[in-house]
Amino acid sequence: MQNNKFTTYLLYAIGEIMLVVIGILIAVQIDTAKDYAKARILEKKILAEIRSNLQADLLEIDEDLGIMDEINEACIDIVEFLDQNEAPTDRFQFLVTNLRVTPHFSPNKSGFSLLLSKGLELVLNDSLRLNISTHYESLYPYYKRYEEERIRFNSQHVQPVLHKYFQMHQDLSKRFYMNFMISNEDYSTLKTDADFIKIVNVKGLENASVQLRAQRVRESIIALIEQINGELKEN
Repeated sequence: MQNNKFTTYLLYAIGEIMLVVIGILIAVQIDTAKDYAKARILEKKILAEIRSNLQADLLEIDEDLGIMDEINEACIDIVEFLDQNEAPTDRFQFLVTNLRVTPHFSPNKSGFSLLLSKGLELVLNDSLRLNISTHYESLYPYYKRYEEERIRFNSQHVQPVLHKYFQMHQDLSKRFYMNFMISNEDYSTLKTDADFIKIVNVKGLENASVQLRAQRVRESIIALIEQINGELKEN
């Protein structure tokens, strides 16, 4: 009888332990499911913010590309004008304002910064995670280096020659807020300044090079927005 009681108690204890273990496993599973659901909500929120940032970036890069088109055209027109005209005009002086311009792209990174703080692994889609990381950590910094080179060239070579020949006055009615004036005498000298022509041509080539990379940035932005749209629809 004592042995039977002991067996009964033992089975009862084992049963109690199993019930406790099962209860713990169920609780852990519930907590895991809750954590997973919270992570997916957070992922969706961050992806939506990244998409919003990219949409703003697209507007800015499009504006920069438009300005770069104007710079390219101005560099060609300036060289042609110097070759064909004996005196400056308002149009020529306006064209010269484009030599001073260096569009600067400032991407919005709040969504990506939030993702980094939470961990890139929050994005479950491997392809999307890789594309986001490449876009922000490689493509944007790569493009920024080209912009910085253009800014240095402008500062070291373009600005000095502009100050040499042109008088600059602030004019709020003009797009670039500067009115470039040149005397007939300085214009005559400018026409024979081979270095100036060279600088204008190099400015055009460097601007076109940066523009090509800006177009690649634009393509990447559009592709990433489309991929995020697809991911958010699936979720």
